[in-house]
Amino acid sequence: MAKKRKSSIASDLHEYEKNRSQSNLNSIEQLVQCCLIPDPKQRKRAVVELLESNSEVRKLMDSNPKLLSSEVERALLKIATGYTVTDVTKRISNGRVLMEYKERHIPPNQKAIEYWLNNRSADKWSSSPDSGDDDTLAKLDEILKGVKANATDSEAK
Repeated sequence: MAKKRKSSIASDLHEYEKNRSQSNLNSIEQLVQCCLIPDPKQRKRAVVELLESNSEVRKLMDSNPKLLSSEVERALLKIATGYTVTDVTKRISNGRVLMEYKERHIPPNQKAIEYWLNNRSADKWSSSPDSGDDDTLAKLDEILKGVKANATDSEAK
């Protein structure tokens, strides 16, 4: 009898941990979905509502700052590269529930691309590149002199 009880407790504990882990993943996914809302006012409102209504998300954020940070990075990358969303519409027809699925592509967001590149590849990328490159300016001056010289020669002939 005692053996059966231990087995039951172990399986119950395993099931509890599995459900808690799935709940945490769902909470993170909800937060990521809120972060993907394009309109800043709507996004902020959605995040605040989620944090107020879902204590699991609040606990998760408080106890796992690195996890949240990596999820935000993942969401930013998703926004920067574009993604596909499946919209589900339910309707009732003749007493039956009909589900209609439509996929739509969300294009990459330029601001997210710039933000990612400026922060992840600052050595290779800048939103305002340095225009003081002497070699480039010297080459440009040489080209302009050549064009002016050709124009003067053409006018002289």
